[in-house]
Amino acid sequence: MKKLGVLYLLILISILLCSCAKNKVYEKSDELSSKSITVEKFEYVYENVKNKTSVKIHYPQINGLKDVDIQTKINTNLKDGALKDFASHWNMEGLTLEIDYDLANMNGYYISVKFHGTGESDSYPTNLGYAININLSTGNKISLEEIMDVDGLLSILNSGKFNLEVKDDFILEEYTYQELAERYKDLAMSELELPRYNTFYFTTEMLGIYIYFPHVLGDYRILEINFNDINSDMRYSDLFWDAVDNVK
Repeated sequence: MKKLGVLYLLILISILLCSCAKNKVYEKSDELSSKSITVEKFEYVYENVKNKTSVKIHYPQINGLKDVDIQTKINTNLKDGALKDFASHWNMEGLTLEIDYDLANMNGYYISVKFHGTGESDSYPTNLGYAININLSTGNKISLEEIMDVDGLLSILNSGKFNLEVKDDFILEEYTYQELAERYKDLAMSELELPRYNTFYFTTEMLGIYIYFPHVLGDYRILEINFNDINSDMRYSDLFWDAVDNVK
């Protein structure tokens, strides 16, 4: 599965370092309270009949910001986050790739987007899941280690204070809480130079993280952690957490 391996890793692994910036600026973009701000669905399509290649990737783009430069930066990051350089990492011959997205949250501070789909190239289909989070005042991507202590996240996983996105999931019959934490840690500590921005998202109440597994177990799971279970000493950037809805 060499043709699937590199992209799968790129989607599935985030290098989460504990030494991170604690003073990121998350100023509210007052423009987002305007009804003129919209989110539109775009589609990237690549097809090659000769090579039996079919790629369809949907991604969001925002419109209506007064600062055109920031809007362009945001939209570029949204598109890049969706495509993830697929052509560089898949065997294009015989490739079928289809990705869609859900808007996890958007307020006056950030936009959080979940991508999901399947990819197949001369083999069984692989389930794909990843995300991107963007600071709407700067247009920059947000990494998990900018906003919380990763060791704190691991301690939450060890304690079992999370919900599986899919109820009655058999994965807890295969892995203990501690094994889930170790699996996430092992991926996070990979020496490969991979993106650090694509394995988490925010709703209005929870932090969602992706943990990845062998294909026979479904490729990945989403674990959701209530904001109130993320203690203040685990949090970086008070400005960011003050911006998150429903944090007590």
